[in-house]
Amino acid sequence: MATNKDGNLDTIRLVKDRWTLIDFSASYCGYCILGIDKVAALHQQYEKYVDFVVLWNDRDQKTWLEYQKERKEKITWTNLRDPNGSIFKAFEITIFPTYMLIDPTGKIVKEWRGGKTPALDKFVN
Repeated sequence: MATNKDGNLDTIRLVKDRWTLIDFSASYCGYCILGIDKVAALHQQYEKYVDFVVLWNDRDQKTWLEYQKERKEKITWTNLRDPNGSIFKAFEITIFPTYMLIDPTGKIVKEWRGGKTPALDKFVN
């Protein structure tokens, strides 16, 4: 489980008949910071077809919230923190950022690691 900005437990919800792009990031990762603008552009282009989630690997709530204040106008999609890193461990995420595309049936169809921008046009119609 992840936490939201209020520190409450929250879950990543997959919606039937929709794609989901999960952005595994950390506020201390330079490529993750640079990637926010790229993900924001993808969000604008594909929000009708794709649910976007950014999941942060930040252990400290206060540091994470400070980072969020600076980018609140850019990150308008689901924005959660994995306080103990359990989700990152479960998906074996060791490179930041990692983008994971999940199809409408719940199957992981593609991963992009290390700052490579997701190419959603190859998957999402």
